[in-house]
Amino acid sequence: MSKKLIVNSLLTETRVALIEDDRLKSIRIELANKKDTVGNIYLGTVSRVLPGIQSAFVEIGTSRSTFLYCKDAVSDHQRNEFYQARIDEDQGSKSSGTHPKIESLLHEGQKVAVQISKEPLGTKGARVTMQLSIAGRHVVLLPEIKHVAISKRITDAAEIVRLKEIGERIYSAADSRHGLIFRTAAENVSEDSIQKDYQKLLDRWQTIKQKMTTKSAPCLLHRDQDLIVKSIRDQYTDDIEEIIVDSQSAFDSINYFLEKNIPTAISKLKRHNKANLIFDEYDIEVELAKALNRKVWLPSGGSLVFDQTEALMAIDVNTGRYVGKQHARDTILKTNLEAAKEVAHQLELRSIGGIVIVDFIDMEEPEDREQIYQVFCSHIETSKAKTNILPISELGILQMTRKRTSESLPQQMTSECTSCQGTGRNNSLEAQGHELLREIKRNGVNYKGKPLKHGNLPQLEIDISFELNEWIKKNQTNTISEFKDKYMVDIEFKVRDKLISGEMAQGYEIFMS
Repeated sequence: MSKKLIVNSLLTETRVALIEDDRLKSIRIELANKKDTVGNIYLGTVSRVLPGIQSAFVEIGTSRSTFLYCKDAVSDHQRNEFYQARIDEDQGSKSSGTHPKIESLLHEGQKVAVQISKEPLGTKGARVTMQLSIAGRHVVLLPEIKHVAISKRITDAAEIVRLKEIGERIYSAADSRHGLIFRTAAENVSEDSIQKDYQKLLDRWQTIKQKMTTKSAPCLLHRDQDLIVKSIRDQYTDDIEEIIVDSQSAFDSINYFLEKNIPTAISKLKRHNKANLIFDEYDIEVELAKALNRKVWLPSGGSLVFDQTEALMAIDVNTGRYVGKQHARDTILKTNLEAAKEVAHQLELRSIGGIVIVDFIDMEEPEDREQIYQVFCSHIETSKAKTNILPISELGILQMTRKRTSESLPQQMTSECTSCQGTGRNNSLEAQGHELLREIKRNGVNYKGKPLKHGNLPQLEIDISFELNEWIKKNQTNTISEFKDKYMVDIEFKVRDKLISGEMAQGYEIFMS
């Protein structure tokens, strides 16, 4: 499998794309005025404690208060107990005890160190946690938590044993004060490299602790790496063939990181010096445009339709143009198999999180549903986002949750339509026309027989779209004449080529003079 990391860096925008077999696998985008804050650590002040929903608001110096859920709040003397309870919960087992109430852990005005775990979404502020962690290339440091863990993506039994032994040695040398998690990148890495990575994180934690005692809240204690370095740190694997960059500053930044952390990868770093744009060179812009479409076509002619609601993402699978050659079961199974693979790809590419509902074409045979389920799970497991997937129901519905830490690709790259307010639909021409007639009647009743100061009758001046004006002329000319006589008002239509937001989105706007 051919893999490349493509970095497009401008003063105001940075984009990092992962290409697999000449197809866009994932993309990260960061704007200069909207930096990624996940992983940043702040010294904040508790502004409100809400026992009713077992949560608190913490001011960290940003425009919106951050949200701290009870299970993410810890007290120093019980930090290990709370962290183990969270691990048990994540692994699906019951915790040995109950988590204390939020009001027993926090009070208004209290100074707390928190880390952003989820970017602000919509009107909601960022979500934060008091269970701090600092990510390196090979390990994640867990300050003052007694725990050693290994990434679930490392499956080789001998390697797991080796890393556990390294972890125990590091853990013991640190006087059992700090824990660590071995990242996937730690697989087959020398103990010396892992030790160095861990030591860097320890030094960083000491700097953070010093700031805690000398700085006033709210303030930033630790900023995670910028998007470019973070992407290389988190996404680089040995099977990446090339890292191609179109900016000298980005090239230098990546080169410095590779020298310090992955010297074997320096030979893979290349500067894009061609005349055409780097994303055009690898057809990424075309893939991006497709990722913003509501409909995605499948190879056989079937399609996926994506609809985002307030609570969840609904994905509908259709046979579309594909009608098969023989049996309906074969047609449905083939479409659903293609859909299972493509849905997994689109979830990663579009960075869709939260609740996801996939409505596959109904399958009567349980073995068909199981086959689709297994194919979907095998393709989704390559994603780093934590997922929970339920078996496909008899109705062909697959339900899943996918961890969301930032806005989806459509949320980042699109804005709500000012005409339809995000519904994707406007009133029909007939509905607009009849509403206009009702509005004329309302104005006519208000001004009937009331001449203006200059002695003339009131005049309704109506800015109207070309299409709506044609509908009025074709269907309602007599009605408009009746209105003029009945309400004693002059009515004048003015056709506008382009109508904008507000009432104009209905195809008209009325002015009384």
